[in-house]
Formats: sequence, structure tokens, C-alpha cells
Amino acid sequence: GNPPMVTSLAESKSPKVVHFPEVLTLRTRSHHFAGRVNMTVKELGIVGSRDLCMVSFNSMDIIAWARGHVPALRRFAMRLVDPDSESPTPPWISVQFSQPVHDIRHLDAKRNNDMTVRTSFRENCRTGPPRTVDMHIEVFKERYELLDSDGRHIAEPPEHDLAEVRWQRELETSIICLLRSLLLSCLGCYVLVRFYVQSCYRQFRHLTMAVLNMPPIRFPVGVTQLAKLAAACHNKTEGT
Repeated sequence: GNPPMVTSLAESKSPKVVHFPEVLTLRTRSHHFAGRVNMTVKELGIVGSRDLCMVSFNSMDIIAWARGHVPALRRFAMRLVDPDSESPTPPWISVQFSQPVHDIRHLDAKRNNDMTVRTSFRENCRTGPPRTVDMHIEVFKERYELLDSDGRHIAEPPEHDLAEVRWQRELETSIICLLRSLLLSCLGCYVLVRFYVQSCYRQFRHLTMAVLNMPPIRFPVGVTQLAKLAAACHNKTEGT
């Protein structure tokens, strides 16, 4: 499931109406066995926070609401977490589910294994059309230097060195996997050969008993008869 996502803190707000400006991106599966989506309202205390109320959604319902032609604003009743607490009116939350329309970078269409960083900007502050720029990660790290929380520059290894180290690790992992495969193959071959040799030796031993038996047994002889002969010889020689 999705990891917990938290909105910003609404300070000094009336508990009657509280607005949260965040737009949360939720990824869920269109499956009947998908986990439920829970929304919880918390109250910040002196130490930590406590849950006030919550509501649980079915993933299939969220997807159906988001795929609607007109993303409607819906108001859902919430359940009090503490059953002993009193509320003059049932708590509720107003939510609008829709497809991802706020991401001007179109990250959903971007390949996951692509070694590029996609940035976006507007040429004329807020009124210009948005533009996206794809830069290789090495170019991106050269253009935007790494800073600490105080704004000071931090040294970091070059990307080509990291690529060489990554290639060496992949090579090492491939070699280890190859050696493990060879070891398992050799072990499997040894087990098969061991059983085969043991079976041949057992049959040769039974045939030797049949040849040296007195009175001699006329050949050809069946496997069942050889097994009975071996059992009889074992009984006769047991304890000697």
C-alpha cells in the first residue's frame, strides 16, 4: 500500500471549518483485494498528536470517482476515533478525487529506468505556458550544485565515477550469480550420478549373488527374483 501521507499543519483554525491546501497524489490498484484508503484528522498536542476522526474508502470507489466525466466535490461523514468523545454534529471531510492533472511535468508517462531529470518552469513567471526540460543526471548535477541546509556547497563524487562503480558492482553480482549457478549445477549432477552409480552397484551386487549362488540360478532372471535372492543372502549372513 501507499505510505502514510501528511498534510501541512493548520494553526489557529476554528475546529468548525479547517482547510488543507495540499493536493495528494495517491496510487492505488483497481482490484477488489486492494487495501482500503484511510483518512484521519489529528489534533496536535503538547507532546505528539491524537486521532480525532477517520473515514475509510474502498480503492475501487476512489478510482470510479476519479474517472468521472466531471470530478465532483464530495462530502463524507467521518467516524469518531474515541467513542466516549462528544460532538454536536457528525464530523465530515470534503474531498475531490480526480485524475492527475496538476503535474505539468507528466511524470506518469516518464520511463522509470531513464537516467534523466525532468524539470519545469514558466517563462513569464505565473502567466506563461509551462515548459519541461529533460537533462541527464550528470548534466543536472553539474548545473545545480549540492548544498547543505545552510546553503554551503557540498562535494560529491562525479557521476561517471559512480557509473563505473555501479558497473563493477553489477559485474560482480553477475559473476557471483554465475558461480552459484555452476555450483548448484555441479551439486545436482553429483546427486544424479551418485544415485545412478549406487543403483548400478546394487544391481551388479545382486547379479553377483545370483552367479555365485549354489545351486546356480538359470538366466535370464527377473528383478523381483534378484531382490528375493539378495534378501535371503542377507538373512543367512546376518550377524557373521
